[in-house]
Amino acid sequence: MPHRKTYNLALNYVITVKLPAGIKVKRLDHFAVVVKDLKEYIRRYWDLLGIGPWNIYYLAPPAHKETYLRGNAVKCSIKVGLARLGDISYELIEPVEGPSALKEFLERKGEGMHHFACRYDSLESVRSAVDAFRSAGIEVLQCGKFHDSLYYYLDTEALLGTIYEILYMPSEITPNEVYPLGRWYKLG
Repeated sequence: MPHRKTYNLALNYVITVKLPAGIKVKRLDHFAVVVKDLKEYIRRYWDLLGIGPWNIYYLAPPAHKETYLRGNAVKCSIKVGLARLGDISYELIEPVEGPSALKEFLERKGEGMHHFACRYDSLESVRSAVDAFRSAGIEVLQCGKFHDSLYYYLDTEALLGTIYEILYMPSEITPNEVYPLGRWYKLG
């Protein structure tokens, strides 16, 4: 049974939410940072920290579809770079075209940590989690589909300091490019 909790987030800013019973993070998938130039940041992470190889994805309509920003249908495209760090991935995202929560974040805050994502194993568990967050007063900021996967960015920034992403990805997606050892390799 949900209960209410009040948080004092900043001076003169208080938020009360219903805390959902049963929402438990089971599988942390990745942390995501929004950047202005994906390839430049991938090079920096590789050169400075040795993080890589990087799988690069271009998500644009029609593959990036049924996208909604605050309930309004939008068309947007992004570039994504993913590198594994043990059991968790590090994600760099560059918004390219169209309105998105990513582009708004970049305009409002500049480059930086945008969200952390947890992967869910079934569509039923995704629906259940989204419903539980909504019943707690936490709305969907953006959602969409790509290939056979779907995602929900939840408006948790005021509560958690970042956005929480619900991710359903039943199969892996072939990257458009890979960046290992300082070279770009195009696939396909």
